Amino acid sequence: MKNSIYFPLVGLVMLGLAVSGCATLDKNECQSADWESIGYEDGTRGYAASRIGNHRSACAKHGITPDLALYTTGRDKGLGQFCRANIGYRTGASGRAYLNVCPASAEPEFLAGYQYGQHVYKTNSRIRSLKSEIRQQEKLLDETIVLLNDAEAELIRSGGSRARRANLLDEIKLLSQKKRDHEEAIADAYHHLDRASDRLDRLQANNPYQ
Repeated sequence: MKNSIYFPLVGLVMLGLAVSGCATLDKNECQSADWESIGYEDGTRGYAASRIGNHRSACAKHGITPDLALYTTGRDKGLGQFCRANIGYRTGASGRAYLNVCPASAEPEFLAGYQYGQHVYKTNSRIRSLKSEIRQQEKLLDETIVLLNDAEAELIRSGGSRARRANLLDEIKLLSQKKRDHEEAIADAYHHLDRASDRLDRLQANNPYQ
């Protein structure tokens, strides 16, 4: 297992995204643990030093205690791989939190990429939100148009009382205003979507961290 610390960094980072919420180690892993390798992998994933506490809890069930010295040595080496601008960018762009794990000498470089990635993540989130809003407003617009058409059709063919016709006119007026409101909301959302999409295009075109 000693050589596992040299697995490609990208794979380790992506794996960290997948398992970050899971139990850390099972019985077999605790029994065969190479604590330096485990520390290295945790470092490349940007885990805080407290991560070993999870390993300690998992392995305590099987009467095994992590080797803190080996784990720390490995994690420090792993952080040397994690605390880079391009990894900072990927971390920020994926929406992951930065846990303030990088040493002072490497943190500025990491944070430069991380903050750029955060801009990309927030812009993507804004685009998704606007698209969702447009779909919702279009659905409401369709429903309003159906009700408006029904009310207008009933008014045309209505032989009802004056009161009923007055009610229909009020309903048509209200539905017409709702229709305009939905149309304006859709147009406004598309305007903001175009701006957000342009911003994302600029961020991607000028990205120095890919």
